[in-house]
Amino acid sequence: MRISTLQLSNFKRFTELRIEGIPESAKLVMLIGANGSGKTCIFDAFN
Repeated sequence: MRISTLQLSNFKRFTELRIEGIPESAKLVMLIGANGSGKTCIFDAFN
């Protein structure tokens, strides 16, 4: 399964988040940000 778009609404620290445009050929997607910016919240959304 490939994820092409991720949308979160009122989830943890995000009121509205949309990540789109992830190419189908991508083999690795990296989330980079400062501590407390919500990187782990994005992975928690999959649970």
